[in-house]
Amino acid sequence: DQLIFLKMLLEDLSKSNPSLCMVAKNLVKECIKRHREGDPDFEYLDYVTGQYLRATVGEIYWKRTGRRVKRFKKRYIQRKRRNKSDQIPERQSTEEISKTG
Repeated sequence: DQLIFLKMLLEDLSKSNPSLCMVAKNLVKECIKRHREGDPDFEYLDYVTGQYLRATVGEIYWKRTGRRVKRFKKRYIQRKRRNKSDQIPERQSTEEISKTG
């Protein structure tokens, strides 16, 4: 979920505010770097990156992206259910089985 959110956030920023998108990308890179260096404040990379990004991009972009992710997940689940129901063969009744058996 975090990666989907990040991808959608950066996609939205790249279209609507490219300079803020660059700031956000650099922020993510810095968080990853500090995590890899073993900085104890960056032990939980997902959480820390999310906190910094939210403060940087603001609530409007953050909430908009949250709504997009929610819609995306809902459509994904619906498609998955639809595809699963298409793959399940119809069950034969016991009468049909006895006739063919």
